[in-house]
Amino acid sequence: MESINPRRFIGIVTWGLTGPLAFAAAPTVAPLRQATVVVTANLLVTWLWTRSRGLPVFGRRDALLPGLGIGLLMSIRFGLCAVAAARLGGSGFLVLTLGPLALLRAGVRKNVVAAAAATAAMILGLLGHAPLAATVGLLGGALWAAEVTVRGSAAMMRVSGGAWLDLHELVIAAVVMPVASVMAGDDWLASPGSFGWTMLALEVAVGVAYTAIRWWEPALRRDPLRHVLPFAPLLALAVGYLVGTDHGPVVMSAAALLSLAGLLLLRPRKVAVNPAEAGA
Repeated sequence: MESINPRRFIGIVTWGLTGPLAFAAAPTVAPLRQATVVVTANLLVTWLWTRSRGLPVFGRRDALLPGLGIGLLMSIRFGLCAVAAARLGGSGFLVLTLGPLALLRAGVRKNVVAAAAATAAMILGLLGHAPLAATVGLLGGALWAAEVTVRGSAAMMRVSGGAWLDLHELVIAAVVMPVASVMAGDDWLASPGSFGWTMLALEVAVGVAYTAIRWWEPALRRDPLRHVLPFAPLLALAVGYLVGTDHGPVVMSAAALLSLAGLLLLRPRKVAVNPAEAGA
């Protein structure tokens, strides 16, 4: 097994903290308001990275339509995942949003055992949480898998390591998310209070940390979910237990099964990683 270096460890930790932080902030900061702030911060970091590398991401005319299409898909997915994270928190969020991605990877690798573990995890995730929130999370995960498949089928995905596509996605999402937030009735003039500001700041810090680490860690940029799937669900389970979101054998079993699926898929392939196996 390939060693987990500090940058990969930070990547795993950020995924494990996303759900609990969103859940903790939800009482005072609406999910789509959270998503708007996080997307904007990630857009800034990605733009700074492309500028530091001198990548002419906005000068490509052939990138406009693919970037627009993927950006709209990403916006819908990100909004659903934000709502799911705020309602589910902890491991439930990862089980239902990363489960479809794990199933996609298992299908690409023809790993029946991993596919069965991921499917069982999603079923338990649906049974262990409120039906509406769980359905939203699973739908967000399904759209995520579709997004990854579309990205993997585009030849331009490989241009500049996909930086131009990430930036176009985030630009579209940064426009769509605040509009969706206002349409959902979020009060942007209401102050979330000191606790809400703290949770939101931590959520932004976690998102920015992952985005930055991803650009400077080749393994995370090439195949970001490879090390996340085996370990992040268990970390999210532990943190979620502390904040009161993850209790009971059904929820714990779902997290364990998703981690098992991730472990079964951890071994790298001898050939280049299929873009459809990597997540955003």
